[in-house]
Amino acid sequence: MSRMTITGAAAFKHTQESRGVMDQKNTPVRQAGRAVGAALLLSLIGCTTYVPTVTPALKCEPPTALLQGCSAPLALKDGISYSELLVAYQADRQALQRCAVQLEALKQAVSTCNATIDSHNAELAKLNEAAKARK
Repeated sequence: MSRMTITGAAAFKHTQESRGVMDQKNTPVRQAGRAVGAALLLSLIGCTTYVPTVTPALKCEPPTALLQGCSAPLALKDGISYSELLVAYQADRQALQRCAVQLEALKQAVSTCNATIDSHNAELAKLNEAAKARK
């Protein structure tokens, strides 16, 4: 009789096969365990409650140029001449015109911001209604 010598990886495989260690990845016990685990996972997924992500509240931040106050009228000194009075009047009138433009821009910015907040609140109301309908 001739003797075969087995060396290296072939010897390890032969030893494992003789012990019955190979092919245990798909034993009936392991397959049943996987099936139970999958069923448990699927049952947990079905029991979860969907909570919508609520976006953070909006902030109205108009540009800083619009938040600057209007300039005060020029101070008139005693003994002012008529020409100096007209110059002061023209400067005050121009400042009031700039202030009116700034006020209109600020009104528009606040109006736009309020419209955005209303849209945001309507979206949140829809999400809340959808969440109530799921219950």
